[in-house]
Amino acid sequence: MRVVREPQFAERVFRLIEARGQPVSVEFVSHNLGICWVTAKTLLLSLAQEGQLEAVRTTMGYVFYLPDQKFFTYKKEKLKG
Repeated sequence: MRVVREPQFAERVFRLIEARGQPVSVEFVSHNLGICWVTAKTLLLSLAQEGQLEAVRTTMGYVFYLPDQKFFTYKKEKLKG
């Protein structure tokens, strides 16, 4: 199954981030959606590249949040595609 291209997984990611109320890691999404870590990372990065999520690179890896959520006051790094 191609999780990255399945619209219901994108919707589940959006609902998960909204319910969490703060940026989420790849591990968090992987655990809560029951998908492998690599699939979760690919899904999140794809959504960020399409502009449906915001991604911030931290010292511990990327964290992701919805574009209308405001958590960071410093300059965000845009993913290059």
